[in-house]
Amino acid sequence: MTRLIAGTDWVTRVGPPFLPYGVVFVVGHPEENPYPPCVASMMNFLQLAGVDDAGIEMIAWRNLAGLLRIEP
Repeated sequence: MTRLIAGTDWVTRVGPPFLPYGVVFVVGHPEENPYPPCVASMMNFLQLAGVDDAGIEMIAWRNLAGLLRIEP
């Protein structure tokens, strides 16, 4: 889990207003998304995949902080 970070490259394909983090690519409006587009959903997907809380924290911010040498 030391080489994964959260990110996206689709944020500006629709908008403004821009779509929330976690929207499926083919979706044009948040209410059309098959799940609530929010951080809690992204965390739930990781948990369903077997990632523990420490791993989720690594993916969410600790890995990037280490890469950028930013002290929390």
